[in-house]
Amino acid sequence: MEKIQSQFIKFHDAIRIDFDGSQPLRDKRDLVVGDLRDGLKRVFYPYTPSFSYFNQGSYDLATGVQPILGEDYDIDVGIVFNFSKNSHRPVQVKEWVYHALNTVAARTVEIKRPCVRVQYHKNAAKWFHVDLAIYSTDNYWGNEVNHIAKGFIGSSEDKKIWELSEPFKLKELLK
Repeated sequence: MEKIQSQFIKFHDAIRIDFDGSQPLRDKRDLVVGDLRDGLKRVFYPYTPSFSYFNQGSYDLATGVQPILGEDYDIDVGIVFNFSKNSHRPVQVKEWVYHALNTVAARTVEIKRPCVRVQYHKNAAKWFHVDLAIYSTDNYWGNEVNHIAKGFIGSSEDKKIWELSEPFKLKELLK
C-alpha cells in the first residue's frame, strides 16, 4: 500500500501546477487585469467603471494540472464591477471588457456565455487563456450580492441575463 501511495504522490507532483510558485502565470493574470484597467480608462475617460478582481477556479483552489498535449493552461479570474446589475446590461459589460482587451496582436479575445476569454499563443499554438467571469455587485442592507453576466452578443434577450452568483461563498464551501 505504501508503494501505491508514493507512486500517487510522485504522479501528483508531476502533473500539478503550483500557481503560487508560477510567476509567469501570475504575471499574465496581472497583465490582463492591468490591460483591462487601462483599456476601460481609454474607452470611458473620465468616468471609468471601477472593479476589483479575485482568483477563482483551479487557479484559486490549487487544483490545476499541467495541460495535456494540445491543451492550454486555464486561469480563471473574477472581475467584480462596482455597480448594480440594474445599471447596465450584462452583454454590454462583456463588450466593454472585449473592446478594452482586444488591442494586442499576441492574443485573441472572445465573448463566451459565462465569461470573456483572453487567449494567448506561443509558436502559433494555444499557450494559456484567462477566463474573466464578469460580476456586478449590489449592496442590500449591508450584504453584498453578486450577479454574473451571462450571454453572447447574438443571444436572444432571454439568454442575456445577470444570474445570481455567490463566488465567495462557493470558494469557502470548496475549501
